[in-house]
Amino acid sequence: MPKISLIIFLLILLNIGLAFPHSALALKKRVRSGGPVRSVTGGNYSRVSFFPSRLGININFSNLDKVSKVSYVLSYTGSGKAQGVVGSFAPGANTDARELLFGTCSRGACVYHENVTGARLTINFTLKTGSVFTKRYLLKVRK
Repeated sequence: MPKISLIIFLLILLNIGLAFPHSALALKKRVRSGGPVRSVTGGNYSRVSFFPSRLGININFSNLDKVSKVSYVLSYTGSGKAQGVVGSFAPGANTDARELLFGTCSRGACVYHENVTGARLTINFTLKTGSVFTKRYLLKVRK
């Protein structure tokens, strides 16, 4: 009998503790700063098209006279693994172009990835004013 009384007493004590909750201290809200970079909307600096074989993409850049740097990231799943291409360049003319393959090349021999899905291309244009313009593409690769 004393064990049952002790259990009941502990349950009552627990319920009283739950009925009057204590205040909790929360951490300060995190504010993340990307630095002094300003984002810009608008601008037509790129056009993307697939190769006829759909084994890669062409990126044609234009209006680069206002741009100091271009960087790009192509990410996708191919041959069952996460794959990608990263690059950047400082424009030397008003137009430029890049060819990006869904695969790898070494010594002139290319191996293309199979079953390419989830392809995304992100291009960042750093303007001469210091602002950054970002363009994102979702690519549907069908053969």
